[in-house]
Amino acid sequence: MESEIRKNKITEISLSGSNPILWEKLRTKLISVLDKSLDTIINYDTGATIKEEAKEFTSEIIKYGKEKLKKVSIENDKLNAEIEEIFTKIKKEKAETRKINAEADKINLDNQLRAIKISLGSAKALLIGSESKEDILFIKRVDAFLAVINDIKYSNEI
Repeated sequence: MESEIRKNKITEISLSGSNPILWEKLRTKLISVLDKSLDTIINYDTGATIKEEAKEFTSEIIKYGKEKLKKVSIENDKLNAEIEEIFTKIKKEKAETRKINAEADKINLDNQLRAIKISLGSAKALLIGSESKEDILFIKRVDAFLAVINDIKYSNEI
């Protein structure tokens, strides 16, 4: 019975009453009334019955729902593409900002190294000719420090 109902696409309604004998008599009448109601013409232009219009209506609702879901999917894809484009732009801007900051840091370091070299060079110039052991030792330390500064500057240029 169940496979026949599914095969013929018949809707089965299971009802019962408090009095099974009375229910058995009324059941066939109820089914007859339901069938007559579903066979009532509702669209006089096409001659379609309630049953036919209900089938068409449910098919259209399902079709509408599927189209709506497709539209949402397309809109989501478009939105995802826009978001991806924005993130790519932000990444590019951050990379450019890091490059500009690195260049500014290099210029700042070069300026600081130049100022230190000038200060140390001036101090060395003031002490040249002195025969004090402390001054000679200080000049050697300044030379060593200037060599380190030159190495730093050279390594930044590579």
